[in-house]
Amino acid sequence: MLVIKGQVVQGCNHFQQRMTNFRTVFRDSVGEELFPGTLNVKVDSEMPINEHFRIRGATIGEPNQDLLFEICRANGLWAYRIRPYNLQDGTGGHGDDTLEIACRQEIRNANPGSFVEVAFFRNDIDKAIFGFPDFADIVFAAHGPALRLTFAHSLLANDLLAKLPKTAKADDAVIYMLVRMTVNGWVELLTLVGHGAGLGAMKIARGMFETSVMAEYLRQTPAEIQDYIEYGPILMYKRMKQWPDAVTTEETARVEKAYNRVRSRFEHKGKVRGQWNNHPISQMASKIGRKDQYDKIYSLMASIHHGNFEAMIAHLSGSASLDIEQPPSLAWIKQALLSGHVYLLQALDTLNDKFNLGFEEQLRLAGEEFTQVWRSP
Repeated sequence: MLVIKGQVVQGCNHFQQRMTNFRTVFRDSVGEELFPGTLNVKVDSEMPINEHFRIRGATIGEPNQDLLFEICRANGLWAYRIRPYNLQDGTGGHGDDTLEIACRQEIRNANPGSFVEVAFFRNDIDKAIFGFPDFADIVFAAHGPALRLTFAHSLLANDLLAKLPKTAKADDAVIYMLVRMTVNGWVELLTLVGHGAGLGAMKIARGMFETSVMAEYLRQTPAEIQDYIEYGPILMYKRMKQWPDAVTTEETARVEKAYNRVRSRFEHKGKVRGQWNNHPISQMASKIGRKDQYDKIYSLMASIHHGNFEAMIAHLSGSASLDIEQPPSLAWIKQALLSGHVYLLQALDTLNDKFNLGFEEQLRLAGEEFTQVWRSP
């Protein structure tokens, strides 16, 4: 992050007029409704803009200049620096020592003469910065106790994985891999949570639910593990048919041979079924005692993933207009953390039970710690 401080100076209200007259253009370009007008911040030295996107001047009746945008923060608020850019000589606005800052809300206590802190997502060196790393402190301030516990339980996951035998039968390997996929999902979820992408984290949590449920279901119903394995050639055959030019003649022959070997296992009345099991994830969840999780939480996460009307409502910021709650934000962070934490511990229980790792007491204490932290106000 590049953080600078500057003093607010009086402007000319040109951007207030632009944003009022061309409200739709600005909204479509930045993805949200902006408070009309900019805050002019005078800094000690010139700071060339690092363009992230632009509004073509022709779309707002100014064909001789474009408006360049750089994403930033102003006093901690998500904001945009806007730099008018003359297409002939590159000049425009108040110059590069006066930053014109726009935000979706009015920046409080920023009157002429006051000082404002502006943070840019760059270090002015050739270095890529992904996401919103500075937002992690905000997430930790909101959910510190839970995040401390998630770190401890992530270490517990490492301890269990380190105790696994070096070799395993194919049936055991399936359950191990499903648990590992759940743990990997947990790492991905925490990454999104730390960058304020709660809805994205909810989508990851959905996958964690599925892999953790399948792991426990197959542990309790080992007779179906072979179906899970043998359906692999069916999937490979389907992919090959979709992209026939991507495989060699030898690979085609090998895939077809494997497909013909297992086809009868999944065929009914001349038709191969569309999945490895005879019943959906809802029935698997019900069989292992997780129907309530499926009905209440998983169905919501599935809606968010599928983009139905419920998902549309979940994406709204809660304002009177159709503003999207875009990252970074605390929205859906708690729900994603809580859900993912549940699935992590359930997957670890499955791993411990399957391989007799001897972590019963540690997992029991982890469950008690989970309940204590998440039930606290």
